[in-house]
Amino acid sequence: MVLFTALAVYLALRGRHLWAGVALGVGVLARHRSFFAGGSLLVAQLKQRPSVRRFLLSPALLGLVIPWLFLGAYCAYQYVRFGDALAFVKMRDNWGPMAWWGVTDWWRHGPPRNVVMGSYVVFALPSIAAAIASVFRRKWWELAGFSVPMLFVLFHSGIWGMGRYTASCWAAFVPLGVWLSRRPPAPDTGGGVLRPAAGDDVLSGAAPIRHPLTLLCVKCRLVASGRQIQPVEAFDSTSSVNNS
Repeated sequence: MVLFTALAVYLALRGRHLWAGVALGVGVLARHRSFFAGGSLLVAQLKQRPSVRRFLLSPALLGLVIPWLFLGAYCAYQYVRFGDALAFVKMRDNWGPMAWWGVTDWWRHGPPRNVVMGSYVVFALPSIAAAIASVFRRKWWELAGFSVPMLFVLFHSGIWGMGRYTASCWAAFVPLGVWLSRRPPAPDTGGGVLRPAAGDDVLSGAAPIRHPLTLLCVKCRLVASGRQIQPVEAFDSTSSVNNS
């Protein structure tokens, strides 16, 4: 979903709208919520061809139709295989009424509210803020065309999937990344700065890592790969660091 929606938006921004439609169609086959990226494709075409006549008469308009053809092919497969073209939608009803809960449903349910559901909402707030911010920047309108409707639907009827789908809404993270890139690094207090262990081919010789989010990502990467990280205060001109 993330790969092909990102590819679709990239191609649309480059004016290759037919291939953007194909990429989005493949994304729809991977996950139906890829359709929200169609908003980005629409906004890109409107910005590139603001005239109504040019918009409607351009062959690029077919790029907005192609994803629906992919969905139609999948529905046809569902009908042949299971006897119901919308089986993939109706299966959600088997999860019970909570499958369609939104944030307001969760809140009205009353205590004791599901704490896991509440955590989804909390962790989604930065994405919500970034999606709203993208509406006010013209150069980010293509991103808003994806993130705003997707997050709105998640809040309305998708709280159970908000955790993983918010993570897949990469269009909301781009403005967040721009904002973070403009923040000054945290002061060097010693204990919060990490350097790679000696012999680390990837990070050897890198500058000290101070930004907390970058620090967390690097920690996870090194731990996952079995590598070692050392606090910067453990390094001095005379000490030697050995990998264990």
